[in-house]
Amino acid sequence: MYLSGFRHGTALASIIASPLSLTLPLGVAPGCRLLPIRWGFNNGFSITQDGFQQMLLFVSDKIDVFVNCWSRLPIMNFNEETVSMIRTLERSGGRRGKGILFIWAAGNSGCPIDYYSDTSVVFDGIVKDDGFFYDGRASKYFHHSLVNIDNVLMVSSVDCYGKRSHYSCYGSGISICAPSNNKHRFGAKLYSEKGLTTRSADFTGMTNNFKGTSGSAAIVGGVAGLVISANKNLYATDVASIIKSTASKHLNFSSYPTTIFSCGKHKAIRFSDGVVSEYIRGEFDGQGWSPWFGYGLVNSCDAVKYAITKSLS
Repeated sequence: MYLSGFRHGTALASIIASPLSLTLPLGVAPGCRLLPIRWGFNNGFSITQDGFQQMLLFVSDKIDVFVNCWSRLPIMNFNEETVSMIRTLERSGGRRGKGILFIWAAGNSGCPIDYYSDTSVVFDGIVKDDGFFYDGRASKYFHHSLVNIDNVLMVSSVDCYGKRSHYSCYGSGISICAPSNNKHRFGAKLYSEKGLTTRSADFTGMTNNFKGTSGSAAIVGGVAGLVISANKNLYATDVASIIKSTASKHLNFSSYPTTIFSCGKHKAIRFSDGVVSEYIRGEFDGQGWSPWFGYGLVNSCDAVKYAITKSLS
């Protein structure tokens, strides 16, 4: 499946389920089987609604967990037919007929995934070596069609210290978080921490710097595989509930200082890298949910223990 220059999927597959090895990284669920699907890539990723529906039909009776490490901002919009297919599959699809758990990377733009504002919120751009901000894009409306569907887990990222990764998307719809690297959302040289160790499919065979909410989603996908392996009677709803209910709440709630960048082309225009005011704090609410971390940091050990002891209702 590997093509030179296209390593993203290989790294993700390795995080989820790399087999036992004395010299190479081990996946979260090393005994689980994977069904990789390669999408077309011609000067950029693109897939039509019909194409995604064909994919859903193909995997509908072959998988238990569907890990998606792609997103589109500010609007990730699926048509009604696609959403209906996903709702059907998450309840009764899959190779065991117990539903498919959909796992989705929240995105790496440091913005909300489902939100409306009276003022524009920046979701794209880059701070170059001269310290100025270029190529900025902003929106007042952010939407993801799959937010709040029961068996769709939206995954955000934390760094190795349990702090929200600066680039990680946040807000309404976030379900769970998992480790990854840290980097400034606009690429400014303010935060830099190594990412995940995984296989890279190049001549070195591995990397210790795989990044983004993609890596976090892959970790959650591996944990879901472990949970199902521990108890094959579980429905997708059970797996989602176990992952959320056993997640750790021991996280770092400190915020990042807000930095203002001047636009490179129009110095009088300035952009902030801060979190929108509604989600300025990341503490858990009375229902155990956080706009930064969802229901907490995925905990493979506690999730598997719970799966083993859980009896079906």
